[in-house]
Amino acid sequence: DKNQKIEKPIYDLAEKLLSIVGTPGFNFGDASTQNEVIQILGQMNYMLNKYQGPGEGKFGFIPPPIKGNPIEDQTNFLDTISALNKEQKSAIISYLITLINSNYKDINGKIKGRFYDLSNQVYNLVYSEEFDPQNESCLNKIREIFREMDKEHEKMLTSASENGYPKPSITNNYDYDKIQLFESFKFANDYNKYDVINYITDFIKTEFAKPGSQLSPELNEIANQIIGHISQDSFKFNSEDDLAYLRSCLDKLWYTFKKRVNEESGNGYDLILITGNKAEDLSNLILSFNSITNDNKLEAIASISDFVTNYYSFTGKIPSTELYQLISEFFDTIKSDDFVFNVEGKQRLTDLITKIDLKYDTLKKQAESYKPFPVLHFTNNAYSDKIYLFKALDTVTPVTRHEGNRAIMNYVGNYFGIGNESENGKEDVKYDELFKPTIIQLNKLIQKPEFDAASKAGQDEVKELLSQLETIRKQNEDDINAKKPFLASQITENREIDVNNFISDLSKVTKYNHNGAREAALKLINQDFTEKYAYMDYSVQEAIKEVKNIFLDPSNDLTQASTIELIKQGFEKLESIIAELLNSENIKFIPPELSSDLGTNEILLQSVIRQANKNNINEIISFVIQFLTKHYGYSDGTFDTALYPPIMHLLNTIESDSFDYSDPQTQIDIDQIIRDINSIHERKVAPKKYY
Repeated sequence: DKNQKIEKPIYDLAEKLLSIVGTPGFNFGDASTQNEVIQILGQMNYMLNKYQGPGEGKFGFIPPPIKGNPIEDQTNFLDTISALNKEQKSAIISYLITLINSNYKDINGKIKGRFYDLSNQVYNLVYSEEFDPQNESCLNKIREIFREMDKEHEKMLTSASENGYPKPSITNNYDYDKIQLFESFKFANDYNKYDVINYITDFIKTEFAKPGSQLSPELNEIANQIIGHISQDSFKFNSEDDLAYLRSCLDKLWYTFKKRVNEESGNGYDLILITGNKAEDLSNLILSFNSITNDNKLEAIASISDFVTNYYSFTGKIPSTELYQLISEFFDTIKSDDFVFNVEGKQRLTDLITKIDLKYDTLKKQAESYKPFPVLHFTNNAYSDKIYLFKALDTVTPVTRHEGNRAIMNYVGNYFGIGNESENGKEDVKYDELFKPTIIQLNKLIQKPEFDAASKAGQDEVKELLSQLETIRKQNEDDINAKKPFLASQITENREIDVNNFISDLSKVTKYNHNGAREAALKLINQDFTEKYAYMDYSVQEAIKEVKNIFLDPSNDLTQASTIELIKQGFEKLESIIAELLNSENIKFIPPELSSDLGTNEILLQSVIRQANKNNINEIISFVIQFLTKHYGYSDGTFDTALYPPIMHLLNTIESDSFDYSDPQTQIDIDQIIRDINSIHERKVAPKKYY
């Protein structure tokens, strides 16, 4: 600890580890030796965290308890770190290591193979200079790696379940053994259920019965409830409700057993049973302070750590530093060598835990009423965008101040930036040297703790600095424009808005940025028209080609009124053809050509499915089958039997009368079915096809 002392349970484990390592002939390459060392290190890490208190607030947050459900744990992880900052990177890595070790170890307790590679990918991502936990694109990169890990996890579980139930070693450290027990349930199923029951019976006897004796009647009754529950046909090892019931029964066993041991010793801490009723458990915790002494302080800290982690881990997207400072103060107080467990000392603990509880409830209410800062889409109309920006800043709260500050700098980058530059591997907005002193001044202003973007005073200061930037630009317009690339409005995927924005953007075209304007036009056409409507009819394809040719022809000067009028007419003609087809009863469907790349074809598939209606359903289904055959079928056009259920599910979903791709849930369902097909193919079909 911070006083350079090692707590006795950790010291005992360290002695055991040194004894193993110091044995003549020690060979870490031996599987059983390696497993024993890894188990001891895991116990040491667990005990260290437990006796320190939950994080001691040193990183400004307490990681939520790991549930062993990858999806839930990943969601909690991303929600939690999104409220942190770059300075808390060490804590994020520590939390990430715990999450990965808990969810992705193999039956021998190791991270290896593809998991090892993916783990390194996500660690390197978080360690990188550009990683920012408040940046959604950074979080999306983590989500992508997690998705890959989940695919590998599914393969691992399938393989392990076919090889029987792996029994974890019992170390007589209940907290650690319980974690290993619930992790082993990933490999349990209806076929090996009785192996699991036999193991749990041994687990309970080893943990809760004195050597050479039977369980007490009170403990035996709880044990029978556990075995009886698992034996039911309805019990499932992947059911959160069933597992929650097992946890509560095991914790009740431990509580009852430990309470009796403490009563017999006459000097034990009055343990707390976590029931899920926070108010009742908090009341019992405060009462338990009366039983704390210097002799049982360590046990009390461990028990209180469980209570705090269970009830005060916060995953809301709002700053929670004050909560964790209070928690840190509580554990620093109780662990202090000069702390006296008299009436005044125990009242101090009561006051602190009450403050923690009130602060947590306040944060929880704030999180429930949390309103995110709006995502701003600038149009390149400086006047209207400034009004738009300050209207959004009116909604800034202490919770969303970072998003508000980021919006200010995005506006500045949009109107005063001259492209991007890369420095130390980090991409940032490039500014003319003339702007930099004022932009540095603005950045310092909004970073001040007292700066309030929603206040009149704060907004007036920002407006004054923006006015200075505008003056600098007017005075040096020709020189700056010569260096500035064409900045197009963000594409909203609303055709009318995007085309109008682009026509407006053309007023900013100069002789220096023609190529940038052409590239922006082609991007808009591809995203808003080609990807969505080119397959409807040849007339659409021809109209798209005509508009593209206007921009591809180098003789067309985009600053000339005649060229701009030509562009308007081209878009109007294209829009007219699409509108007519959308209102037609007989929309033709022209299937796109499939490439050899699965990822590219999956994008085409989603684009095609989006167009499904009663008039073209046969052509759509034909294309879907063509896609499935190309990537998942055998050479004779048939599929493996394992693939038929999800394939039929996909086809039936698309052919359903109620099918509506504009519904976000439908899009999620389609994406999941395709992922299921891909997963089954990789796990069961590909090995048959190629080996």
